[in-house]
Amino acid sequence: MCCSRIVKIDKRLLIDQLIENWEILSVHLEKFVAKVMKFKVTLQDKKRKKMILFQTETKFTLKDKLAYKRWIKRTIENEGKKCGDINYVFYNDEDLLAINVKYLSHDFYTDIITFDYTENNIISGDIAISIDRVVENAKTYNVDFEAELKRVLIHGILHLCGYKDKNKEEEKVMREKETFYMSMFHKYSKKTK
Repeated sequence: MCCSRIVKIDKRLLIDQLIENWEILSVHLEKFVAKVMKFKVTLQDKKRKKMILFQTETKFTLKDKLAYKRWIKRTIENEGKKCGDINYVFYNDEDLLAINVKYLSHDFYTDIITFDYTENNIISGDIAISIDRVVENAKTYNVDFEAELKRVLIHGILHLCGYKDKNKEEEKVMREKETFYMSMFHKYSKKTK
């Protein structure tokens, strides 16, 4: 009798130890699965091609989109950043004014509004541009429409890269960067190839 009782106690201890080990193992397994899933998502995200999109809510159509995409991507890389998802949307004055009022409480026309979603040096954002303002700015500054459009397009990217233009010194740096990058566009255009 004594021996069978000892065996029963050992079985209970064994079962208790198995349950305890199973609980520990399941916690480690959950952590492992979570890490694998996170790695899988990260890997899928890295494999997913980052997009630079151009959409229009006006009659305007951007020509040579591939050249613009290359130019924008190279600008971002030149600033030591990585290109994420960037969405340009072209509007008329009234539609961009409505966005300006709704999201920024600014009741005036503007050429560009940049919504910054940048994280960890991966440049991402929505950039809303008024084609009407670009046309008007080109006339005001006596430049052609294409040049002014490039300035506004790259201005939004520079904001996403961290450049500001709230005071004279920041504005000076912004203008210098715009001019520098605008001078690089010809490398990516079909016209010069």
